[in-house]
Amino acid sequence: MSAADLVPGRVVPYRYLWARERRAGLVEGRKLRPCVVLFADEEMAPGSRIVGVLAVTHSPPDPEHPGGTIELPATVKARLGLDDAPSWIVVSEFNRFTWPESGYDLETLPDGRGSHGALSPGAL
Repeated sequence: MSAADLVPGRVVPYRYLWARERRAGLVEGRKLRPCVVLFADEEMAPGSRIVGVLAVTHSPPDPEHPGGTIELPATVKARLGLDDAPSWIVVSEFNRFTWPESGYDLETLPDGRGSHGALSPGAL
């Protein structure tokens, strides 16, 4: 994946580390999941970026904190090639990493693509 691919709205396969997993002492996410690039800022070294990603999950929102997620519409999921089960983007936490130095949790899809595609403006 190139730095040009890491733009806000791009949906990438990433091993997301939940805050609760980090508190439990884990250093790597357990599961590869679609994640939405939140930001990708230039860093000091050429070609290097600080990247933030939001996880996509099948877990319904916590009724006590319903504002922490945004539901992905079925039409958007279909366009991205994701399954048809309900999914939400978790906006109450994010992972941050330096690409390419520590972007090893980014993987490719089985067909070799580096992303599922991108969210369209106004898609949510």
